Amino acid sequence: MKNLKVSHRMYLGFTAVVVLLAVAIGATLWKVSAIKQGTDRIVDLRTPTTQASARMTNDINASLATLRGWMLTGNPAFKADRALVWKDVSDTRAAMDDLSKNWTNPKNVGIGHSSCLLAQRPSRGVMLNPYWGPAPERGEYA
Repeated sequence: MKNLKVSHRMYLGFTAVVVLLAVAIGATLWKVSAIKQGTDRIVDLRTPTTQASARMTNDINASLATLRGWMLTGNPAFKADRALVWKDVSDTRAAMDDLSKNWTNPKNVGIGHSSCLLAQRPSRGVMLNPYWGPAPERGEYA
């Protein structure tokens, strides 16, 4: 190093700084892309899944409220309201099934398919899965 000219030492020092800067920029870009992937997963998958789940919970509670209202009053408007609520549950269920295909934990994908929780027969109404309530195969309907 002592027998190098001053200009060569300056070039060597400048090259070392440029290489160090390039490594730092590369590491930063790599980490930023990992953060972007996590953010995209939250925005595009987890938030919509949470919203659909909350919507389905609210719709099922609304269905139970209309069922109670119909049972107490006998007003047929409650039956019509309940049918609308279950249509919304069906739409939300389809959205949840689409979202569950992209979940990151393979163990949860089967849970996300709400068809394992709800079964629907248009001619007989909506039924609950036997594990969660009345069993359709025994003629029990919600």
